[in-house]
Amino acid sequence: MPSIGIIGLGRVGCTLAFALARAGLPLTALASRDQAKARRLVKTLGRSGATEPAAVAAADILHYADLVFLATPDDAIATTCAALPWGSAQCAVHLSGAQTLEVLASARRRGAAVASFHPLNSFPASDPGSMAELELRAEALKGSYIGLSCPDAGGAAILEEIAASIGAGHFYLGEDQRVLYHAAAVMASNFVTTLLSTSAELWRQLGIDEDMALRYTAPLLFTTCQNILTLGPLAALTGPLARGDLGTVQKHLGALDALLDNSRTATLYRALAKATLPLALAKGTIDRGCADELLTLLQTEELPCVK
Repeated sequence: MPSIGIIGLGRVGCTLAFALARAGLPLTALASRDQAKARRLVKTLGRSGATEPAAVAAADILHYADLVFLATPDDAIATTCAALPWGSAQCAVHLSGAQTLEVLASARRRGAAVASFHPLNSFPASDPGSMAELELRAEALKGSYIGLSCPDAGGAAILEEIAASIGAGHFYLGEDQRVLYHAAAVMASNFVTTLLSTSAELWRQLGIDEDMALRYTAPLLFTTCQNILTLGPLAALTGPLARGDLGTVQKHLGALDALLDNSRTATLYRALAKATLPLALAKGTIDRGCADELLTLLQTEELPCVK
């Protein structure tokens, strides 16, 4: 296993560093624009009894590590990579879901192997001085699958070993698959966050704050996710669209259209409901005629609020 370094200690970088060290892998160097943050993380790793890497400048990391994870924001990967004096014994690995290996072209031209390593999960920010927070993030990573791209067989074997040590497993992505793959991940994560935020806003209209709204909604969210994951989306679909309940859908639209400061919510409801109709049809709980009636209703703007 080559020595490992990480440039960038944001949400994923901190999690990756702790997970590598916890797994006993040879993490030798950490670099961050905020060197104080890097030093705090090094101290935390030392307290955990794991490998204690050096906190170094990004420009010097190749003196300490042969495999370097570039955990910077996507727009900074190519610039960060181009600033380093790569050699044939080294490997540059980015952590982006959407970017291809082309952002590492400067390393490849200098003889280094190039790869991508994308943990398919969402990681909140961590305090680099908090072992408890880092443990939680590392546990989340341990349950995550890793999307890999690596044209070099030797490098691929090493990344597979790392993925097995700190994650749940791996899968491979073609360069032409990355954008759709990342869009799929956004659908399953970021847009769910948007939907829950929108739901919480509707609760606020009822006089209930976000914290309580999320507490009340949590069992519904957990059960829905569990049903989707165990039964599949088709069997898990419930609600007025699945039942063909035009009256309830009309009431929803009337109430949403009546919200003076919330027209975007009505627009979002209509768009999501239209996207749900094919699923309801496939489920077999509504027929084409009912689906057409629902579609006509959803395409009608500014319905009166039905009491």
